[in-house]
Amino acid sequence: MVHLDTIRKMLIRHEGFRLKPYRCSAGKLTVGVGKNLDASGFTEPELQKIQTNGITEKQAYEWLDEGIAESIHDLRDVFSEFDQFSDSLQLAFIDMRFNLGRAGFLKFKKLIEAIRNNDFITAATEMQQSRWFSQVGNRAKEVQTLVLHNMKLNTKE
Repeated sequence: MVHLDTIRKMLIRHEGFRLKPYRCSAGKLTVGVGKNLDASGFTEPELQKIQTNGITEKQAYEWLDEGIAESIHDLRDVFSEFDQFSDSLQLAFIDMRFNLGRAGFLKFKKLIEAIRNNDFITAATEMQQSRWFSQVGNRAKEVQTLVLHNMKLNTKE
């Protein structure tokens, strides 16, 4: 399994790390490392407190780790062999799932099928043809490169 610190570093680089709430590029109220407050189930008083005071670094890391754990759980449901994926493939899909959420990631049906078939070219093409790819720019290119890296790994075996 890819190391937690590696996952954290990539997600912080892609999502940012902010202790005060802000509006992300999709217009969602966000804090920490990509924590979507609009979809978090907080009460109005809780949201108001976060908006006024922000959060602690400790809380940001707790929410980050919860998001990573949720992402890995979902990916294990989607890919029964997820724990056997290379570190680069695990990292790519954890990042993508973290960014898109469960429902968003599951919309990538052709990409999921391509990965199940070890067809990394089709998976990369599916990424590139998506709205997500154009919305997140360099992040998507980096994730796509991690997926394509598995082509090289498979040809060495």
